[in-house]
Amino acid sequence: MKRTKIAAIDVGSTKVCTIMADVSDAGELRILGFGTAASQGIEKGSVVNSREAAGSILQSVKKAERMTGYRLKSAYVGISGEGISSLNNRGFISIPHNDELVHTADRRRALEVARSVEVTDDQRLLHVIPRSYTLDGQRNIKNPVGMHGFRLNVETHIVAAPAISVQNLTKCVTGLGIGIDGLVLKSLASAEAVLTEDEKQNGVVLADIGGGTTNIAAFKDGSIYHTSTLPVGGHNAVSYTHLTLPTN
Repeated sequence: MKRTKIAAIDVGSTKVCTIMADVSDAGELRILGFGTAASQGIEKGSVVNSREAAGSILQSVKKAERMTGYRLKSAYVGISGEGISSLNNRGFISIPHNDELVHTADRRRALEVARSVEVTDDQRLLHVIPRSYTLDGQRNIKNPVGMHGFRLNVETHIVAAPAISVQNLTKCVTGLGIGIDGLVLKSLASAEAVLTEDEKQNGVVLADIGGGTTNIAAFKDGSIYHTSTLPVGGHNAVSYTHLTLPTN
């Protein structure tokens, strides 16, 4: 059975984590190794010193490489930090085919319409995630391809990040000779790791509390509804060890 190598790097405010794995044709994931290193040059999820941040990433990667015995060539990279924004937007298209069937290209075209939101020059689109489709008034369709209809509507969740944050993080990773397979919002990655489909369907809010940030992901009706990043985390916790309470 053929297995494809895959890796991820989580650049956090307190530590950098690298994990290397392989995945089979059937989708079976096997962890091969990991490495962690204390974060330097990273505050509240954003790079503030490129040289120090790259050094922390390199330490984490080298530890993972020693455990697995092979060199890391590319990875998915988690992103967080201040300035992450999100919104839900819709896209409408007409189905032009004589057979009135929705094709894969139609679904792609509807997503392109939905992603045509105004983004300022200092923002970069990270994700355009389809939440659900509506076909001729029939709602909550997960995949419309192959269905009959005249008018297709898609509701999407769109995530954007500050362009400078994206550029600085990308530079730190690629400067080490590591390609980036994709940037992934950390709250979405955490949700995929820990939430069940029933929780997403019934409605749930995930709060991933890190050292410098708290990443939020809210799910409703089985799909992502809201994401945000708060610039507070474990480092902002208040100690009550020496707090004296009034006696009256």
